[in-house]
This record gives sequence, structure tokens and C-alpha cells, in this order.
Amino acid sequence: MDTKIIKFFNWASSYYHQPIGEVIKHGLPANWRTQDAFNTTGIPSWLKLNPQKIPKRPSKAGQKIINLMQDIPGGWHLDTFKHYSIQLRTIKAAYQQEWLVAAKETVISNKIILNTEQEKVFQKILSSQEFAVHYLEGVTGSGKTYVYAAITKYFIEQKKQTLIMVPEISLTSNTIKKLQKICGPKFVCLHSKLTPQDRVLAWQQVNSNWASWVVGTRSSLFLPWKNLGCIIIDEAHDLSLKQQSGWRYSARDCAIMLAKINNIPIVLGSATPSLESFYNIEKKRYKHYLLNSRYAQADLPSIKAIDMRNCKDIIHPSICEAIVNTLEKKQQVLVFINRRGFAPVLFCTNCQWVSMCDNCDAKMIQHKNPYCLICHQCFAKKAIPKQCPNCHEDTTKPLGYGSQRVEEWLTEKFTHANIIRVDRDNIKGNNLNKVLEDITKEKYNIILGTQMLAKGHHWPKMTLVVIVDADTHIYSPDFRSIERFAQQFTQVAGRAGRADIPGAVYLQTQWPKNPIFSDLINCTYREFVKKLLPERTTACLPPYSTMVYIIASANEQTKLIKFLTYAKQILAMSAQNHVISIAGPMPTWLAQVAKQHRMYLIITAAQRSVLQQLLHNTLPLIIKNKDSTIRLILDVDPQQVP
Repeated sequence: MDTKIIKFFNWASSYYHQPIGEVIKHGLPANWRTQDAFNTTGIPSWLKLNPQKIPKRPSKAGQKIINLMQDIPGGWHLDTFKHYSIQLRTIKAAYQQEWLVAAKETVISNKIILNTEQEKVFQKILSSQEFAVHYLEGVTGSGKTYVYAAITKYFIEQKKQTLIMVPEISLTSNTIKKLQKICGPKFVCLHSKLTPQDRVLAWQQVNSNWASWVVGTRSSLFLPWKNLGCIIIDEAHDLSLKQQSGWRYSARDCAIMLAKINNIPIVLGSATPSLESFYNIEKKRYKHYLLNSRYAQADLPSIKAIDMRNCKDIIHPSICEAIVNTLEKKQQVLVFINRRGFAPVLFCTNCQWVSMCDNCDAKMIQHKNPYCLICHQCFAKKAIPKQCPNCHEDTTKPLGYGSQRVEEWLTEKFTHANIIRVDRDNIKGNNLNKVLEDITKEKYNIILGTQMLAKGHHWPKMTLVVIVDADTHIYSPDFRSIERFAQQFTQVAGRAGRADIPGAVYLQTQWPKNPIFSDLINCTYREFVKKLLPERTTACLPPYSTMVYIIASANEQTKLIKFLTYAKQILAMSAQNHVISIAGPMPTWLAQVAKQHRMYLIITAAQRSVLQQLLHNTLPLIIKNKDSTIRLILDVDPQQVP
């Protein structure tokens, strides 16, 4: 391994207090030793379309090649097909039929035209190619991706590699589609849904310096970079950039350290920076740039809160009228509800029984397809009872609504609409890319979605956004919940009116006079979140402090209390000379998951270095005295309540 990669792994191991082997494991594909080479016997390494020989009725796989390559006149390297799951036999057949022909490797010639605001940002970021953290704050639809493409193209011309990291798999294909015409076909896409073989191929292409640019999720950070020139993180505020199981690392923070070790610039981009990022900007740790206008002069959407207190329908009649008007204009509607399933709970109106999971302190969610109750924590399933299991009366009914129930309601209300539901229950594997493409082609005019659709997508005909239930997002034990809702609201609202047609956003609420909603509508995102800073200061919460959770789970709660009390004593004795707060032991938000009790400690300090030294001094002793039946998780810089 490269010495810089080893230095990065050592830092990650030390900062997150993880065994070095666990960290290195993230840098190696599981079956890299046994992977066979992609057998390309008889096929040139660079191929392009031959328009004169394209079949009139190609196969489904053949049509996929045509659709992908028709705007790439210079052609592709053979390995690029692999990233679109195109089989070798399909490529061979096309080559034998002569509608794919040999071509010379092409130099990227496509130019990108930036507007004045984008060009200014581009020049400032590249004024120095040494380490610096550049924060690009741009309103939704301002064209941040064009700046990313220009930066990537610049480093390709310098014979250097660029990493473009996105928080979710759903954003990879869209990002590649935008960048490929500018940055060329020598790219790699890496995420957790790839097959082991494809992950090995990606690892090899980066290691051999073949890949000029990489689009990937968190795991792309650990590729064996040979000549890394720049790192770009889109949606840098997003919670998905923090690993929430196993080794809980922040891909954003790790990327900043990787850039520092390589002495290269890193660009963080978002329409909704976190309070931590605003704090770092104020402290001059980040260089800050603004894109205040939407690309191509598009206007920001109008926003209106709708009072749902006297409405029994899932969507208010006035919004239904707006949906009808939008559909009549051949435009698209996004209906957003960030809750899967048919109903969040099955409830008995006679005895108040609630469908609880036997393994967890969580309610079981009613699903319609499959027709059963499902626990979203341990994934246990139960048949939906015909009668109440407690009072044996026929008085059970679903309470509330999830995406499946909203879909059913929309289908009954708008009988002539083409409706698609986009959530994890309905969209599997590579099917997501096709669905997103179909939305772009306007095959669907009502799109019902969860957070999978909240950011990064550009649909010119989408002019109406409906947020079905805004209230569920703001009542939470997590001190970041209001900030997160503001981010999600801004991102979802940003899907409307991104082209030359004005957009509108409707926010449904049972508390229309709540100042949170009025501030969201009347203030900019920046103005809104900065109002949250005083309460963070008063409570000594991040960004004005640094925090660690020590989370323990076991089949007996008494074991956890005894162990965490001991851990707290060790920490307190070691911290005597420093101002460090240790709270707990206390139950987690869900005190039991999969028959395992869960409790935790919160350790807070004003200085990160003090907290890190405390952990280095005490963790070995704490772990040494841990019962083998207790599972321990250390969450450094936690982003959500456990």
C-alpha cells in the first residue's frame, strides 16, 4: 500500500479507536485475492458506436448500450461497460455485428460553460492546489454539479484522480450522467450494492491509475489512490455520510484528513450546510463560496403551509385542486412522505392495544404488500390479526399513514394519473436507475417518494411538491431534529420549479402557527438555522463541544448498568483535571432491539484533544473488564441519538 494510505488508515484507527485491521479491511474488497480478470479476448479495449450498423430492433441489453453511448462519439474503454452491468457476451455480439467498432482512445474535448458566479468559484478553488477545505454553499438548482465537473475535468487534464463522493446510492447514476460528457468514460462507480466482482474491478482500476474519476458512497474513500488530486463531497451535510453500524466513521471528516495527508484541496458542497460547517466557516477553517442564483435563471418555488386540523383526507382539497391543475398542464408532482409501510401502528379502539414487537421496544408497522406487520428494527414479521389479541373484539384499525397508504389514496383520487412509489420496499437493486430515468422521461406524473428522492435530482417538469406530514419531523429527542428537518424541507422543496416553469411547495401541518414553519417559509435556510445557535451555546452542544457515545448492549439490563457504571467511574477518575461531562448510564431511545437491552454514556468536552486523550487512557482498561456477553460500540462525533 501507498505510504499516504497507510498514514490515513493509522489516523482513522487512532481517532475512532478501532483496531487497525478493521480499518484496513475497508480498504480491501472481500475476495480480491481470488478475482479473475475480465476476459476480453478478441475485443478491442476501446469501442464506439457505428451509426450505420445500429440494428433497427436491438435487444433490451443492446438498446441499453445505444442509449448510454449515443452522446459519447469518442467511445468507451471496455471496462466502462462493466459499471453499467452490461455482460461481455452482449458486447461481443455487438462487436461481431459491427455496430460497436474499434476506436482510438480519445482526449476529452467537451467544454463546460459556467456562468459568472460559477466561474468565479471555480477560479478561487483552483487558485491553490494545496490542502484547503472549500465549502460551496449554493441554493438548490444553482448548478453546483457544473462546478464539480469543471474541477474534475481540470484535474483529469493534470493527469490526476478525483473522488466525487455522494451520500446515497440513488445519487450515483445521476452524478455520472451529468459528469460523463465532460469528464470522459474512464471512471469508476463504487457502492455497497455492487457485486464482489465489480468491487474488485473498481479497486483494480483505481490501483492501476486507469480510473481518472470516481463516483461513490462512503466506501469509495478507502480505494487505493495512486495520484489523487482532489476530493469533492456533494450534499456534505447529509447524515448518510456517517456510518451508523459497526465502525462508526464520518466519511466527510475522514475525507478531510485524507486530503490533508495528500496535501490536496477538498470541496464540500451543499444547499443546506450543517451548524458545524457554519461554525467552521466562521472560525476560518473552511473557505466559503456562495451560489445565490438558480442555474439558467430559474426562480425559487413559492411555499405555503396548509392547516390540516379540520381535514380528514390525507391530502388537503386545495392541494388536490393544485395537483389536478398541474397534471392538466402536463407537469409532474412530487408527494413526499418519509415513512414506509401502510400505517405506523395497528390500534384497538376498544382496549387501546397497540401492535408492539416481541423483540424490541418498537411498534410493528402495518404493510400491505406483503400483508403483515413488520418491525423496522429487527425485521420480525407477524400476521395481521383479524381480532384484537388482547380483548378479542373486531375493533382493530390502522392508525396514521405510510407511503403505501398514501399511494392507495392517490390511486383512488387521481384515477388517470401515472403514479410511482419510490421507497426501499418498492424499489430494488438496479431498478432504481430505471425508475429515475422513467421519471425524467415523464413516464410518471405523480411521484410518491421518501428521502430517496429528496435531493440531487433534476426534473424540469416537476413544478409541485407536497410534504404530506411535516409535523413528524420536528418532534424528536434528538437535539439536531429541527436542523435536520430544515435541511430536508429545503432539499425537498428544491425539486420544484428547477427549469423555466415556476414551482410551488405545500407543507401540510396540524400546527400551522408553529414558529418553526413560519420561519422556514419566510427566512432563508441560513437565517433559519443560525437562530438555533444560541440554544446550542447555552446547552454546550456541538458545534460548541465535542461528544462521544459509549453504547453497550446485552441480554440482561443489570449487566449493562454494572458495566457502564464501572466505565463511568474509570472515565471520571481519569478526567479529574479537565472539564468533562459524563452522563448516564441511560437507556437508548429504543431500550431493547432484537431482545438485546441497550444503554449508553454521553461524554462531552469543550476540546476534542482532551476527549481523545481521555479515551486513549481509559478504553483499554474498560474493554479489558467487559463481560464477553456485552457488545460495545464507540460513536465518536455522533450524529443521531442512539
